[in-house]
Amino acid sequence: MEIYDVCHKSFCRVGKGNCDGLSPTIGNTQHVDMFKYHDKQRLSIFRRMATYSTRGIVSHSSEGRQKTYESYSESELFCIDEGNKPVGMQLRDEMITPCTHNSKLIDQEVFNYALKYSVAHACANGDDRQLDTVRETQLLNLDWLIKKVEKVGAFEAIRDVERFCEVRGNDRPVHLIKHALRLSLMAVCKDFRELPSQLAGGRLQMPYEENEFTEIVKLRDAAKLYCSTQLQHDGDNAEKGFNTKPNWVPVTQCLTSAGGPCQLIVRGHIGSVNAIKANKECNKMCSGGSDNSVKLWDVKTGMCLMTMIGHESAVLAVDISDDGLVIYSGSADKTVRSWNAQTGAHRLTMIGHNNSVCTVCISKSGDIVCSGCASGTLRLWNAITGVQLNVLTGHRTGVKSIVINTDASLVYSGSCDESIRVWNTASGACTRIL
Repeated sequence: MEIYDVCHKSFCRVGKGNCDGLSPTIGNTQHVDMFKYHDKQRLSIFRRMATYSTRGIVSHSSEGRQKTYESYSESELFCIDEGNKPVGMQLRDEMITPCTHNSKLIDQEVFNYALKYSVAHACANGDDRQLDTVRETQLLNLDWLIKKVEKVGAFEAIRDVERFCEVRGNDRPVHLIKHALRLSLMAVCKDFRELPSQLAGGRLQMPYEENEFTEIVKLRDAAKLYCSTQLQHDGDNAEKGFNTKPNWVPVTQCLTSAGGPCQLIVRGHIGSVNAIKANKECNKMCSGGSDNSVKLWDVKTGMCLMTMIGHESAVLAVDISDDGLVIYSGSADKTVRSWNAQTGAHRLTMIGHNNSVCTVCISKSGDIVCSGCASGTLRLWNAITGVQLNVLTGHRTGVKSIVINTDASLVYSGSCDESIRVWNTASGACTRIL
């Protein structure tokens, strides 16, 4: 029952004011505000937590002895004041006589609270004993990881590990868990039961480490055992007519392992991904695919922030403005489109090419867009109005890449005709062939 002990103890020490530095998921928005503006719900949760404490369910010694209510000091009781008194003190008369340990008495609301916030509280508190407990019983525990992903979500599970790594940056096993969760993100988001399959299928193989870590080996073995056991159960249920989906159990270590150069795998396009481009801060990335869509991604989490639909054929080129507000895409439908990167709304369609648009580029100032097509022509567009400014001709075959210099006076283009050309944007003349 360590998860409840960590949650209870850490919250007592952290208090409501110290949650401001945590992410919005557990900061003021859903954590402090909930207890500030919903007093009845707050008291209900705290009453149950305090009750379980007296019963030895939240806090109990390793020998199994009960820790009674009177054995808590005032500083250990709940820190949110109600009438200038700790909530725990107000609840003293409502405490039930201590009884033997019984997990059935644990309220689901308290369990969910602990599942969501215990790691965050322990990391915010910084107590070494709590951090050790969190590390052993949660972050390196398969059952807890599965339950966290199932009930709270894969992204929050990753965020918990990241919080721990921020406090203990030299803990390599936990770093490997973080990396493994990131690599497994797409599969786990579709079905939380894929987590043990991912961990058993190569994510924790550790080919990049000088020595294997005992904790990781135990976790990997637990994942393999879980997969084989779950597969048997699902198979039995299928024979009985239940609609179940068995976990796959890899016979070889076929997945990309944590600790290597690959940091994140994201999936979302149907078909090939033809173009990608990151914004200036490299925290967001846009992509274009053969499914005619443009997608915007969060680079850190791998989450697809939005999908932009409008092209009638495959998207072959994308670019994003320096301020990160506008995305430009070129397609086999012979058009260039611009999109609002904050809402995903379509802004402009630039029509003029007579063949597939293979490359697009936006100037540093965000005023000029240049596009190149498979027929060898380049076109300059006003990025604000979508009006065509100039047509650059000279390449004999398709233009595959474009770069605009800092002041947008020159355009550089590369083509399948084995040449690089330099163009004057004002006159449209080719000034040099490389």
